[in-house]
Amino acid sequence: MITGNARFFAAGADLNEMAEKDLAATLNDTRPQLWARLQAFNKPLIAAVNGYALGAGCELALLCDVVVAGENARFGLPEITLGINAWRRRNATFKSVVSVNR
Repeated sequence: MITGNARFFAAGADLNEMAEKDLAATLNDTRPQLWARLQAFNKPLIAAVNGYALGAGCELALLCDVVVAGENARFGLPEITLGINAWRRRNATFKSVVSVNR
């Protein structure tokens, strides 16, 4: 089970830091390898979300097999307001786990 605290599940990266990254820093980002390891994990992953799950924190929750969202859970991708799409495959992740019915 992956959880945060009452205010934040995972707030994601500092947007100012992301906006200043150059190509070398972007290519050295280790988060895609972490996501791949989570997707390959052979036991069910449960995200208990109460509070903000933003950016990479939102994707972390979506990589889990089950997401239990409390009344105060808030999901979002604030980086898109800056034109930043940190992971090109994120859209595929959303498409595979979120539908009109959810």
